[in-house]
Amino acid sequence: MLDVLEASEEQLKRQDKLRRQGYDLEKLGRRVAEVFGVAPDDIFRTTKRPPLVAARSVFCYWAVRELRVTTAAIARRLGLTQPAISTAVRRGEELARTQGLRLLDRQNLIILWTSPIPSPILTPIRNY
Repeated sequence: MLDVLEASEEQLKRQDKLRRQGYDLEKLGRRVAEVFGVAPDDIFRTTKRPPLVAARSVFCYWAVRELRVTTAAIARRLGLTQPAISTAVRRGEELARTQGLRLLDRQNLIILWTSPIPSPILTPIRNY
């Protein structure tokens, strides 16, 4: 029980730090676009090009898990359905885990990438 409470408290601290640094969907989109080497507007477009799908998936994952934005709100902003956002969140979580992507480092400084962009991120992503 204490582990759950500690994890929840840590999540709230990270969310508060991001909010104090001005993170909203627009700023998160700009940072993700910078990391993936795409135009910020491309994050908010509906396209199936693999590099943009990967970037948008990580964007959705961090928006939901770190900023605590609802999937419905993200769906409205991206012009997608709520189930599509839920799928993107799962895909983004896997990408973040396998590619070593983190929004906050251990000192709670904003970083998005812990290593150079590996080439597999530019390959098609399997469907869930």
